[in-house]
Amino acid sequence: MKLLKDLFLKPNDAEKSRRTPLFIRISFPLVAFVLLLTLLFGSIYFKDYQESLYSAEFEKGWLSLTHLNTAARSLLLKDDLLQLNYLVADFAKEEMVVFASVIDHQKNVLAHSDNKKVGSKYVSVGKKIVDNRHPDFSLYRYELDGDPLYELSQSIQFQDKVLGTAILGISQQYIDAYVEQHKRSLLNSLYLPLLALLLSVLGLAVALTLWAKFILFKVRTALHELCRGSGDFQVDISGNNELNDLVSEVKQLSSNLQQKERMQTEIANYLKSTTLERILDYPRKNGSSNASRRQVTVLYAGVAGFGEYASHTKAEVVVEALNEYIGIATKTILAHGGYVDKLLGDAVVGIFGVSVFREDHTRRAVRAAWEMQSVLREHDKGDNQILAKVRIGMSSGVVLSGNIGSVSRVEYSSIGESIKEAFWLNGLAEEREIVISKGIYQIIKDIAYAEPLTPQKLIGHEGVLESYRLQRFEDPLMEALR
Repeated sequence: MKLLKDLFLKPNDAEKSRRTPLFIRISFPLVAFVLLLTLLFGSIYFKDYQESLYSAEFEKGWLSLTHLNTAARSLLLKDDLLQLNYLVADFAKEEMVVFASVIDHQKNVLAHSDNKKVGSKYVSVGKKIVDNRHPDFSLYRYELDGDPLYELSQSIQFQDKVLGTAILGISQQYIDAYVEQHKRSLLNSLYLPLLALLLSVLGLAVALTLWAKFILFKVRTALHELCRGSGDFQVDISGNNELNDLVSEVKQLSSNLQQKERMQTEIANYLKSTTLERILDYPRKNGSSNASRRQVTVLYAGVAGFGEYASHTKAEVVVEALNEYIGIATKTILAHGGYVDKLLGDAVVGIFGVSVFREDHTRRAVRAAWEMQSVLREHDKGDNQILAKVRIGMSSGVVLSGNIGSVSRVEYSSIGESIKEAFWLNGLAEEREIVISKGIYQIIKDIAYAEPLTPQKLIGHEGVLESYRLQRFEDPLMEALR
């Protein structure tokens, strides 16, 4: 109790009574820092959250327009305008849709949710907005009867022939209201966690204040004794060895401060004159020797028709599908002694014979490709559409491997014609197929059956490219060497 009275209730003079309490000095910056971080990250999160809500609503609009386009195409081919008008009327019943319409290639209104506009000429008066994520669609913004809206349109085509255009008017007020509603819901759900965070910070400030005052009181006692010239003072801090160590350091401060400064100067000079220069000079003097030419086998896996799939699928679904496929591919490559050299969109490039050289790197690469297709086939039981579309091209040859990059960014990678050749062979493969070069076939022909493909003449490539479609691979050592 006497210690607490000395800490909190016993000012020595009037000057001490006017100074800012330690609790305020600790709690105010701490609370301000936490609040600032909360506001900063909260604003960033809310901005991203708002953009994601807007993006999600627009994606709904694009999806509805795609459905309208598909349904309208069949009705236009049948020249069934009555059902076409019923169709746009149904689409106009969606909450976010202000109107729906279908026009022909001469901009005559064939169907409209407002029957009065059927037969009239369609005129777009809005300002066009560029949306690079949906190049096949057009987006305009204007006001209709005083209400702002977005006009989404897409050309209706059949066998490269333009049949007309599908149009949806999306209410901006609906989208704004939807976004605000979800933002308010999120804010309401964060009130209690924010209050709990603030109380926790205040509690932490109280604990830090008591701890700091206790430490300062003991250190002040030791410094007071040191100022008096006592070199053998004792401060009783029972049960806390760390504080006793601190007091001991205070006792030795006067005698060893200059010695420590000299030592720090010597260490700094030593690092500047020797070690630091060697660290900086090593990449410059030895960077060229880090790269070497190696005989390797390249595995190039990619997804057939990925561009079309990605353009008609939600980004979140595409990313989830890619992650599953890339996870299987990389795990299989690493399991058979290769390393993943590049991830290029839907392409996974694995190289065997570089990170750890093995004479059988070609067979290991083929084992990896064969097992990869097998594992992808086993996992092709859900909604992931790209697992069944993976094709693999394989080539062997010499590549240059080493640290490639600049001072600010360096990565270990490989370059060479074999990688380009594997890419070409990947283009010759169909879904779930493996196409290998002639060099690889010569190595594995005793344990594999492959169908020769028509030799290809490639631009910039001398001679013709001979390749084989791998149809059977029977390696008795596959499990033993994995």
